[in-house]
Amino acid sequence: MNIKKNNGINSSALKILAMIIMLIDHIGAFIIYNYLKTITDYDTYERVYTVYRIMRDIGRMALPIFAYQLVLGNMYTKNKLRHILTLTMFAIISEIPFNLVCSDKLFDVSMQSTMCTLLLGAVMMVFLDYINKEKVHIIPTACIVLITCIAAYFIKCDYGFSGIILIAAIYFLIEKREIMVYVAPIAFIASYFLMKYISSNNIKWSIEATTAEMLSAISFILIAKDNGIRKGGRVIKFIGYIFYPAHLMLLYLIMKFILKF
Repeated sequence: MNIKKNNGINSSALKILAMIIMLIDHIGAFIIYNYLKTITDYDTYERVYTVYRIMRDIGRMALPIFAYQLVLGNMYTKNKLRHILTLTMFAIISEIPFNLVCSDKLFDVSMQSTMCTLLLGAVMMVFLDYINKEKVHIIPTACIVLITCIAAYFIKCDYGFSGIILIAAIYFLIEKREIMVYVAPIAFIASYFLMKYISSNNIKWSIEATTAEMLSAISFILIAKDNGIRKGGRVIKFIGYIFYPAHLMLLYLIMKFILKF
């Protein structure tokens, strides 16, 4: 992998930045959004809505960084089975706070968390690694990606099959990062539009939703600066796993018992 190790952003800092961006996004999505429902004054509503929109727009940059980190993890992990099992455990754990913060229910099958999307992407990469040891086999490779996309869509993972397309694009182009930073966001945004159109059959709404998601392309500027240096070891790795369910549960507790939403 062609990475300049003497400059740029180290991989651990990039992961921490992604967590901060995600926190900003989720404060907007859950705290600010629910606060908007309580506002009766129009001017106040407009000001708070602007804050909400800015926070959500900033949050569009989180997923590509997490997808990139997932692909790196697949490349560098010595025990892929343990990696999958760890992701599975945290995906299961994350569903409880995800359901609570989204619908105030312990069990809700209407949508699964981003951890589920990342888990499916990790499983997909294990199969892709296995069949493409010697060279790329186009037909079975396409089938694996397609099956994973279908699974993500019907399981109703966050970002659906567009998240899988993003992971796949980064996976196939990780060794050609100068191409990846252009192709991956285009593939993601195009598939995101397709997913929204399939689910809504409304082209105007699909375009509006996709326009907001285009801001995710900015994250590839940061990804292009990754110098490949990892700091913090297992501590950063553990924080990366636990942060998702922990911050969702914290936001739910704030909403439920402090703000009384």
